[in-house]
Amino acid sequence: RRLDENRTRGDEMQSYRHLIQRADSVMTKGPFSVMTKPMTPPSGDKHDYESLATYYWPCNNATFTPGPHCNLTTGLPWVGRDGHKNPYGNQFDKVPMDSMITAAQALSAAYYYSGNETYAERAALLIRTWFLDASTLMYPNLNYSSIRPGVDNGSSSGVIDIQ
Repeated sequence: RRLDENRTRGDEMQSYRHLIQRADSVMTKGPFSVMTKPMTPPSGDKHDYESLATYYWPCNNATFTPGPHCNLTTGLPWVGRDGHKNPYGNQFDKVPMDSMITAAQALSAAYYYSGNETYAERAALLIRTWFLDASTLMYPNLNYSSIRPGVDNGSSSGVIDIQ
């Protein structure tokens, strides 16, 4: 629905302007890809989505007392520390995927309300890069999401990554 600025209430115009500002702010972001993460998933293929379990840490982390099964050299197995987010997880695929989704949503809505094709073109580029282009696409699985090093190579709880 294209917005008619002459027939739109003030609060609607304010929301519209905010939307356009958000879309403009993400026009130069990305494109995002699973190929940019620093490590390769256990599959050996960077096209696979990879994330770390949010609240898991190396067992030899200086802020925690190592358990009896901790390898002090490797830090394996990683252990859960409820309420303590591991910032290292930001280097994997969750942050770029969230950025792509947020940007594509803002750009799509801006196109819908403004009719400005530039927003639609940028949203399409972001989606194509993440899901369709052979050199940058993410395989359609979450097999290596929510990895807990030394424990497993992924967990079904990783589906939360795409909420």
